[in-house]
Amino acid sequence: MATGEEVLKYYGITKDDAVNFVLTNADNPELVYDAAWDSGITTQHLNDILNEIPGISVDVIKDYFEGAGLDTLALDEVRILFNANLGDLNYLVGTNDLSGVLSIEALRSQVKASVDNDTYNDFFEYTWGYQAADGVYSPDELGSDQIGSVPATHESIESLFYGTLINQYIALDADEIEQITNFGDLTADNFDAFQVMLQAALGDVPSNTIWTDKVLAELVYGEAIDIINGYEASSWIGKLDPIYLGLATMEL
Repeated sequence: MATGEEVLKYYGITKDDAVNFVLTNADNPELVYDAAWDSGITTQHLNDILNEIPGISVDVIKDYFEGAGLDTLALDEVRILFNANLGDLNYLVGTNDLSGVLSIEALRSQVKASVDNDTYNDFFEYTWGYQAADGVYSPDELGSDQIGSVPATHESIESLFYGTLINQYIALDADEIEQITNFGDLTADNFDAFQVMLQAALGDVPSNTIWTDKVLAELVYGEAIDIINGYEASSWIGKLDPIYLGLATMEL
């Protein structure tokens, strides 16, 4: 993840100017929060920027915002793929090197039949420009350390998007998918139970893939169409936050 100083450099802002802005507006946390939100600046970035102020820490910054009723969890959600700790399910993250109906080219063709070309291309860009400034997406910027760093390109995110969706569905059988889809409307009261169900299903991988390539491709491009078409109007940040794997590990 880029440091606070690197983020400021990307935007052409000096550290002194950033510190002065925060200190001048310290009695207006909403203004400071909004400025950070609009630039993808996290609480860790702010800690990097304000580190010469005695007593400053990420926890102090979080307390400052939360005391004003502001959501620091949302402020820290800047990662490209996942904004949750995947834990033991991290193994499902991967690129797509398959051929035939499961190749990137074949899946892209199916998805673009139902998705506007610009919408499709925009979806596979970075979340914030500073993430691509060094030409590499780091594990922290991606939200998974399963595959290490990758080139900061459209193609990298596209491969990870389809590869992880494929891995997710390989880990599920028909009964598990039916159980998940029939769970009902999610609420604050039942979300924990939903996550337990997802984690159990995704953590128990069948010894043999039960899906034909054709059915697996249909599952993948069907979900991809829904995610990409709905992404811009949604509150999701990571491209894969709304898939079962993301939901299984996210914090409310």
